Amino acid sequence: MLIPGWATDYRIFNGLDLDYNYLLPVNVPPNDLADKCVEALEANGLEKVNLLGWSMGAFLAQDILTRYPGRVTGRPILVSAKTGYEKDAIGKIKDHLEKNRAGYLYRFYRECCAGREEGLFSSFRKGLFKEFIDTMSLDALLDGLSYLSDAKLDIEALKDADIGFIHGTEDRIAPVAELRSAEERLPKAIFRYAQGSGHMPFYSTDFKRTIDEMCGR
Repeated sequence: MLIPGWATDYRIFNGLDLDYNYLLPVNVPPNDLADKCVEALEANGLEKVNLLGWSMGAFLAQDILTRYPGRVTGRPILVSAKTGYEKDAIGKIKDHLEKNRAGYLYRFYRECCAGREEGLFSSFRKGLFKEFIDTMSLDALLDGLSYLSDAKLDIEALKDADIGFIHGTEDRIAPVAELRSAEERLPKAIFRYAQGSGHMPFYSTDFKRTIDEMCGR
């Protein structure tokens, strides 16, 4: 299951070429995703699922793992994970969105494309990102921010988990120093840092190799 981040949807993974069959959540509120994941597994005759969560999706993957551990197989991968967000910062983002939704999203997507993925912004600006700006409702964006205001990387719940983290060293949305500070408290986790990548390291050329390594392929 590929779980996208805030202000995006499943289409953010369109360029991903991993050797898996994908389950992609579509229009599922963050607080409902763990339960909807189990429903999707049952509807498709599946017992377990691999997890890859990006950005806000990393918190959502953690929700599934901690609430339904028996439904998860392999090593869950959390990409561009943040340990948590300050409520004041979330409040400011809400204010910006309510004043100028399109303008704030434009700046957010620009920040996502820092580092060696910077060239993506030019190709996405009139394509995928424009579609997001045109279709992301203010209510859905605010719901996501409300979820993020309480979301935390649960170090205690993950301390014995066989889990992988992939993070860009030039990430402006979730600065890498924050994740490095959590590394020593998660001794069983595997950490890989994509040199020069920003918040979307899954567009880097070596992402597939890193996933294969983490999943023992």
